[in-house]
Amino acid sequence: MWFVYHHTICPLSRKLRLVLLEKSIQFSLKSENFWEKRQDFLHLNPNSRTPVIIIKNSLEYKSVNIILKGNFAIHEYIEEELENLPKLLPKNNRYFVREIVEWFDCLFYEEVTKHIIYEKIIPAISLKNGISDLLPPNSHNIRVAKKQLLYHMDYISYLISKNQYIAGDYLTLADYSVASHISILDMMGEITWSLHPQVKNWYSLIKSRPALQNVLKDTLPNIKPPSYYMNPDF
Repeated sequence: MWFVYHHTICPLSRKLRLVLLEKSIQFSLKSENFWEKRQDFLHLNPNSRTPVIIIKNSLEYKSVNIILKGNFAIHEYIEEELENLPKLLPKNNRYFVREIVEWFDCLFYEEVTKHIIYEKIIPAISLKNGISDLLPPNSHNIRVAKKQLLYHMDYISYLISKNQYIAGDYLTLADYSVASHISILDMMGEITWSLHPQVKNWYSLIKSRPALQNVLKDTLPNIKPPSYYMNPDF
C-alpha cells in the first residue's frame, strides 16, 4: 500500500496524485501542512517538502517500508520500477519532457506559484476566527507573480501551438506538471482565460479527465474558487 503525504495547495502533490490516478495505483492520502515544518514530518523529509511516499510491504526490495521523497526521484521510481504501467516519460522524447517538467516545477514555481501559495492561500487557510498569526501578504510579490505568469502562459501557448499536448500529440508527465500549477492558480482566479485561448483549450482537455476532476474536488477553508473551476467546458 502507498501512503502519500501531500497538501492540495502543493502543485507537486497534485501532480503525483494525477500520475497515481492515471496509472491506477492505489494509495491513501495524509494531508501535511508543509509550511509548519512539523517535527515528525521532518524525520521523513528534512526539507519539509511534499509529497512523500511510504510504500509498505514492498516486494521490490524485500523490506517493510520504502520512503520516496524528492519530486524528480519519485517520478523516476514510478517510471522505472513499475514497468508494466503506462509510461509518462516515453523514450522517444523523455529528455524534452524532463526539460519542461523542470521548467514548471522549478522556474514557474519560484516565479509564480510559490508567491500565490505563500502570499494568498496559506494566509487565508490559516485564519482562525478571522485572525492570522502570519505576516500580511506581500503585495509586491503578488504583482511580480502576476507579471511573470503572462510570460509563462505565452510559453505554454508556444508549446501547444503545433501539438495537442505540451510535449507532443499524447499525454506525458509534462502535461500533469503544467496542469498542477495552473489548477492552483485557477482556484484563486489568477488566470484571465480570454487572453490565452490555446492554453484554455488544452487545459479543458486535461480538466475533463477523471484524475484532475478528483483533485479539483478538494476544498479549503476560506477559499472559494471561481464557478468555472471544475467545469471542463469553461
